[in-house]
Amino acid sequence: MPGLIFIWKFWILMINYGMKMKKIQKQCSLLFLLFTLSVGGCASQKLTLARDSDSPDPRAMDLFLEGLVWELKQNPAAALLAYQEALLYDPQAVTIYKRIGKNYLWMGKTESAFRVFQHALGLNPKDVETHLLIAQIDMEQGDWISAEKALHTILSIDSTHFEAEYQLALLYLRTNQLDRAINFYRRLLRHSDSFDSRLYVTLGNLYLRQKKFKEAEDAFRQILQQDSLDVSGLFGIGMVKDSLKDTLSAMAWYEKALQLDPDFEEVRDRLAEIYQEQKHWEKAIALCRERIALDSTKIENWLSLCDVYRNAEDSISALALAKEIISRFPDQWQAYLSYGRLLMDYQKPKEAYEQFQKVVSLAPDNFWGLAFSGISLVHQDSLTLAISWFQKALSLVPEDPLVNYYLGTVLVRLKKPKEAIPYLEISIQARPNWVNALSALAGAYESIGEYARADSFYTRALQQDPENPLVLNNYGYSLSVRGVRLEEAMAMSKKALEKDPENGAYLDTMGWIYFKMGDYEKAREYIEKACQFQKNSAEIYEHLGDIYEKLMMKEEAIQMWEKALELDRGNVQLLKKLGRVPSNTPADVP
Repeated sequence: MPGLIFIWKFWILMINYGMKMKKIQKQCSLLFLLFTLSVGGCASQKLTLARDSDSPDPRAMDLFLEGLVWELKQNPAAALLAYQEALLYDPQAVTIYKRIGKNYLWMGKTESAFRVFQHALGLNPKDVETHLLIAQIDMEQGDWISAEKALHTILSIDSTHFEAEYQLALLYLRTNQLDRAINFYRRLLRHSDSFDSRLYVTLGNLYLRQKKFKEAEDAFRQILQQDSLDVSGLFGIGMVKDSLKDTLSAMAWYEKALQLDPDFEEVRDRLAEIYQEQKHWEKAIALCRERIALDSTKIENWLSLCDVYRNAEDSISALALAKEIISRFPDQWQAYLSYGRLLMDYQKPKEAYEQFQKVVSLAPDNFWGLAFSGISLVHQDSLTLAISWFQKALSLVPEDPLVNYYLGTVLVRLKKPKEAIPYLEISIQARPNWVNALSALAGAYESIGEYARADSFYTRALQQDPENPLVLNNYGYSLSVRGVRLEEAMAMSKKALEKDPENGAYLDTMGWIYFKMGDYEKAREYIEKACQFQKNSAEIYEHLGDIYEKLMMKEEAIQMWEKALELDRGNVQLLKKLGRVPSNTPADVP
């Protein structure tokens, strides 16, 4: 190696002194050939350019060296000219074709490089390096089948070719052919001249992905046998224990790894997550503070601490830190997004909206700024304004389940169920078991009279969460409105009320079931109680008015309908009940 360094320095010095090209070639041709062959790992090859000749044309040799010089000077175009001229004197030289192809790659001309390499293979079908170059182009272009074929061709020529095995291992890893990837990583380990912990790390991770925990742990322990303080081995065994839900053991391995390498972010992040899962808040906070101490210029480190406070429900510390983050990073949109989300947690949607607007002002195409602007408006009942923000967010990420869900539910609330359905469908396509989305979609289908589809989505929601009070209530109410399966509806309503006995909507559902059963006194009991807990529902007041009417309490009924009309002035049903149907309203309006 010292001799190689001397050759390199000698060559550079000669170029820097500006010696003429011919003189450089004559004095250094042998030295440079030795250098290039040594660097390329090709010392066993003959010093020849032509495939079939041990005596290359000296003019081709000079031009080849000139091309190498141009490469050193970072001028691939000039190098190409030299190599192409060299081919005039030695048109069968595979080495020259390979240099031409590499320079085309350097210039971003992949197709030209590929064609040149193919021509080189025509001259020498067993040239391993050319097969490898073609395989690498295929892999970069995602042509996995052609790349695999080229790499296996190399192994048919040289069954222990390390680079071909390595590239095949990567190929199988990228194409998720885990068994084959494992096979080639094991081959690499057998053929490697020295111990390489990175190969064992990858092998261990592959076994983890296959849930072969014993094999994974064995791979990581191989690393520790070579070096008991290797943090990648310690972290790997920690991951195995983590996957086996052996949390205490996982923590011990992670803590040891972090003690040896405080900069190992993956270990720190996972350990912080475990501490939070175990509600070891002080330990999680300490880890985050250590991370800030290591680098206080990264906003991510501060945000991690803020998240811990948030998860620990320490609102005072979380809000104070969020404000400090804004003061430290006033030009970073992440600071305002974090503060806005905290404000949403603490039921301050108006103030949160202001923070999300700052996110959008700093980053107009920030998906989360747009999405949370809409969400905060929903919590302020500014439904129409929220729609525009959701539409902007979906223009960036059309398939996002959360925004599609919110937009769908807003449209349902605005009595536009047909428009809502496509958004809710997208939401459950992304998250098929999301109970809230299933329930919302059921409600949308119910609103347009497609009761069979509504029932199917309510059923799917209850299969996921049989005790969900919202779904139980909504399904029970749906059945009561239709006047079907009332006993089943009552059973669901009772379960919902057991979960939340002072919920006005749930009390109203139970009252309306009794109303449909003809038990008006019992219905009155529940819905009068519902009015105590929910004073802004036009529907509940209308229901109570209907009950009073059945109980021959006409004045009280009118009072309740009037209250309902104050909350829902365009309700034609209420106008009819009060005898105020507008003259332009068809008489058969339901």
